[in-house]
Amino acid sequence: MDIKPTWSAISNIRGTLAEILSPVSSSINDSVQIAATELLENAIKYRSAKSKDENIKFEFNYDHNEIEIKVSNKFENDDDFRRLLATFSKIKEESNPKLLYVERLKELFDNENDKHNRLGLFRVIYESGFGLNCYQEESEITVVASKILKEIN
Repeated sequence: MDIKPTWSAISNIRGTLAEILSPVSSSINDSVQIAATELLENAIKYRSAKSKDENIKFEFNYDHNEIEIKVSNKFENDDDFRRLLATFSKIKEESNPKLLYVERLKELFDNENDKHNRLGLFRVIYESGFGLNCYQEESEITVVASKILKEIN
């Protein structure tokens, strides 16, 4: 679905996801809320300045065994985009999400002048247990969060 790049849209998506996932455990619901919120916030904050008014694409798939969240938006090949690629490179190289999360917290603590939190994707892999991937096609980037459910309700 296409959504407007507004903060209220995130709140609406969160409400819809809570309804869809009402039959499952609160831990699954919470992990989906974290992942979807972080991906949508990133899409809003880091989208292309040239396409600020264009909608963001959001896709949610749930089949009782796996959850997949896809968020796509236009991007520019700028510092934010290069930081995103560097973050995904770290995620692919390191198998311990907690290590990446704690490392980023230490970086933030040690460097008060760092104005870019950039903790969200590490939150997704560590706190919510989702795997992350990204791909790009021309000027659009898609971030995919997926999780195999061990707990089936």
